[in-house]
Amino acid sequence: MSAKTKTEGGSRETARVIYEQTLNDARDEQTKENAALRLLELDSLDEREIIQKILNDFKSKNNRCANDWREILPFLQTVKLAGSKDFRVDNSFNLIDPTGAPYILDKENCAIKLDEEKTKIPLK
Repeated sequence: MSAKTKTEGGSRETARVIYEQTLNDARDEQTKENAALRLLELDSLDEREIIQKILNDFKSKNNRCANDWREILPFLQTVKLAGSKDFRVDNSFNLIDPTGAPYILDKENCAIKLDEEKTKIPLK
């Protein structure tokens, strides 16, 4: 409960520590799976925050949204994520979330979105 609260509005690092501890200490598979999924959610939140900032910067400098992910990939390559992770890109140069589902570039709103049909990230 405390970690969920942190995920939704508090320190992600605190939530990450709690979920990692839960994952390591849990005796039942359901608790382990839930903790692992919540860790992926935290990774996705971190990624989406950074990607959105880069999209906003791109739009501000170019007076338009990026046409596809390739336009901002060079900027993302300079960023290290939590745990020294890198952004993941598939063979079609789509950014993918920690569960392997492609992120969606909403060009109309110049925003990053989860693919609700493919992601395993909790949407609520």
